[in-house]
Amino acid sequence: ATPSRYHAVTATGTYVDGSPFSITGAINPNNDTHGTHVTGTMGAARDGVGVHGVAYNAQIYVGNTNQNDSFLFGPSPDPQYFKAVYGALADAGV
Repeated sequence: ATPSRYHAVTATGTYVDGSPFSITGAINPNNDTHGTHVTGTMGAARDGVGVHGVAYNAQIYVGNTNQNDSFLFGPSPDPQYFKAVYGALADAGV
């Protein structure tokens, strides 16, 4: 049998809040489009045109950290970005 392609990911150390949190809201040109693709795969309408999403016509809410995937899963993601995204979604009543 071959080794499993899945493996545990274990974080070490502790998160430390970064510099004072502030973003301008400007689009980050280094941001990738992975979330757009995944959102379409999940929620594309079942409208008889092309394919539909696995949860077609679902209401999908998106929170963007304005960074790319390697930022999110790299060695030192800033938890303030995640806190701000979750706070904005909660404030919007999601």
